[in-house]
Amino acid sequence: MAREFEVGDILRGPTGRARVVEVSDAGTMVDANHPLAGKSLNFSIEIVSVRTDSSPELRSTWKFFEVTTVAIAVLLSLLLVASNWLPRLRTSTHAPLTFFLVGGGILCVYGFIFVGGEEQSPALEARNRPVEDISADSEHVGSRTCRPCHPHNHATWHASYHRTMTQVATPEIVVAPFAGEVLHSGNATFKMERAADSLWVDIENRAPTGKEQFRRQIVLTTGSHHEQDYWYETEDGRTLQRLPFVWRIPEQRWIPDNAVLVTPPEAPRGFGRWNMSCIKCHTTQGRPRAVKFQLFDTKVAEFGIACEACHGPGRSHIERHDSVLQRYQQHTSEDADETIVLPSRLSAERQSQVCGQCHSVFMRGSDFETWLKDGFAYRPGEDLDETRHVFRGGAQADHPLTQKRVEEEPGFLQEYFWSDGMVRVSGREYNGLIESPCYQHGDESRGVLSCLSCHEMHIDAEDPRPLKVWANDQLGPEMDTDQACAQCHEGFKSSERIIEHTHHLASSTGSQCYNCHMPHTTWGLLKAIRSHEVNSPSVRESLETGRPNACNLCHLDKTLAWTDEAMGRRYGHPRSNLNEDQERIAASILWMLTGDAGQRAIVAWHTRWAPAQSISGTDWMVPSLTQLLSDPYHVVRFTAHESLKSLPGYAEFDFDPVGPIRERELAIVEARRHWIGTSRPGPSQANLLLDASGQLVSHTFQRLSQQRDDRRVQLSE
Repeated sequence: MAREFEVGDILRGPTGRARVVEVSDAGTMVDANHPLAGKSLNFSIEIVSVRTDSSPELRSTWKFFEVTTVAIAVLLSLLLVASNWLPRLRTSTHAPLTFFLVGGGILCVYGFIFVGGEEQSPALEARNRPVEDISADSEHVGSRTCRPCHPHNHATWHASYHRTMTQVATPEIVVAPFAGEVLHSGNATFKMERAADSLWVDIENRAPTGKEQFRRQIVLTTGSHHEQDYWYETEDGRTLQRLPFVWRIPEQRWIPDNAVLVTPPEAPRGFGRWNMSCIKCHTTQGRPRAVKFQLFDTKVAEFGIACEACHGPGRSHIERHDSVLQRYQQHTSEDADETIVLPSRLSAERQSQVCGQCHSVFMRGSDFETWLKDGFAYRPGEDLDETRHVFRGGAQADHPLTQKRVEEEPGFLQEYFWSDGMVRVSGREYNGLIESPCYQHGDESRGVLSCLSCHEMHIDAEDPRPLKVWANDQLGPEMDTDQACAQCHEGFKSSERIIEHTHHLASSTGSQCYNCHMPHTTWGLLKAIRSHEVNSPSVRESLETGRPNACNLCHLDKTLAWTDEAMGRRYGHPRSNLNEDQERIAASILWMLTGDAGQRAIVAWHTRWAPAQSISGTDWMVPSLTQLLSDPYHVVRFTAHESLKSLPGYAEFDFDPVGPIRERELAIVEARRHWIGTSRPGPSQANLLLDASGQLVSHTFQRLSQQRDDRRVQLSE
């Protein structure tokens, strides 16, 4: 029986809904238009706040919001137009023209938003600094282009310190006060100033020939994690000069730039180093573009380490996947996308080389003039060795290119490596990896160690860790535990096996793989960092190379003889020939008093390392640390001061490592007086240079202090 309709009935079907508007003998008429079709829509808008759009991040976010909003509005308009006009256009002679005008209008809006309306970067307008420059014929496209299709990956990269390695200096980016501080370096005075949208430094040079004054804009920053360095314009094109001070973020203070490095205080500072040195790794596809000596027209694809630094240039990827249909076909395909590089799909060797293009001690393999003009030829996924020479020390130092460099700079290898070839400075982790047996065996079936075995460049969406925590080292889940090694060494998941191997309780720090096989023997950023060469501790290596071994960096109160005996008894190491001091005095004290500047810094840092303090105690550390407060190297004084503040009773110890010498001397006297006043009698501890009254065996202490290794040490972080 046929249904009888009434006016007002709502009909629903696979194509939508319609309302009955008329019922007659001739039939039933329905209205399939949208309820809002033909009606005027009025919007009420309230402005609740206004903020200056000066940050690049804010501009990018606003553009994304703008595009999304307009796209939704266009879509709604289409629906309204279609529902209101389609029934009428079926019989209209103007239908083709109407469709043409509507479609053309929509395309114009689309083109304005996504092409013409895209904000053109003001970077190219800047003439006093390097700029981002991606031309239409460039193979690079920039990270903003990746964001619409890869929002999670873009967001995690955006939260990383890779992104902020180099930034245009703006008040939002700069973390130092720039509030009128006056700093002194040699014969020069620097006064910092923060304007509404820029940062400035007023410089006054006092020389025998007269006084020179000039004002320079701070235009770029380096770093945002541990410290931030600043670069100012020079009026020589895009050539930069480094402000001779850095802002230390943990301590919230200015310090001289030569105080954050293991470098002699008299070491000269470079002019224009950013354009020739920092650009290599702190930007994406940097091009120095030297015009003449000390004059640069430097341009980069992008500041910081961006998407294309690891995935390769994205132009062909963008062009291939411009079609939505093509993108979905690729998602459902099992074939690799050859237009972009996914490091995780490369071999262990090639994926590690992606990191090694920056995290290594290297020299360019391409022609110098070509590099100046176009930047590095290496692209992710290629063999790094084809376009780069990675320097190696120790037994690998006989390479002709390495020997040539050593002839030009006799101390070159010592700036980066221990004498056996283990890298000793931060930022060169690839050098450590490729010397590790876990990498060198090369058997993929057993699992070859690579950078991505432990690190991840994008945190998983389900990972509960805050982005700030993950960004600190960009480690994968549980990769700061023994699970990192147990991925391959599955036998060590057993507590019994761990105890058998380490001779420590399974839960102790002495049973943690990292502490023995990747100890903190690398230096950088005013701290000791884990070596990235997997290695086993031995007294022999400490004697031959000067590198503190893992056992004595944890057991700071023990002698080399104690370690030598334990390693021989437990692991069959041959006994070493030790002198009387090495037999009787704690290795840490010997390194702090008689070692070179690099050794002194590493061991001073370990005196505040929690596992070492827990195992070795802290009462005996004060004399050695106060001795280091008068060290000729700024970095050693800074490290000793921070470690001293970690000891009970010294948290408020006031000492400026770069303050006037007289003030430093008075502070040292006060610290020693406090220690003497709090010392307690007890058993004599000759290994710690303490007598039965708890006081220092001063004659031995002074003898060792006079043996300090004062050879020139410069570590190139």
